[in-house]
Amino acid sequence: MIATIVFDSAVNEGTTKAAMHLQRCVGVVTDGIVGPNTVSAAWAWRITTGGLRPEEEIFLSRLSRYASLKDQRYFFSGWARRSFKMLKVAQS
Repeated sequence: MIATIVFDSAVNEGTTKAAMHLQRCVGVVTDGIVGPNTVSAAWAWRITTGGLRPEEEIFLSRLSRYASLKDQRYFFSGWARRSFKMLKVAQS
């Protein structure tokens, strides 16, 4: 479920970054504010997307961000483990 992944991202990274992960994945303006365009695109994306599931796209977006952070060498494995666990929860 997309909401599970976005919620966990908001808890871990803040609401702006969580919104930006979702917006990048659904292809709308990445402004960090979830408004009607983001919500509409997320519903349409959930229904029509081919290939990776929405949860998987957001998971990959989060890992990419974590890998780009300067402190990633200390914390990446923990962040990745948490993200992977949340992906499994979202898929169940």
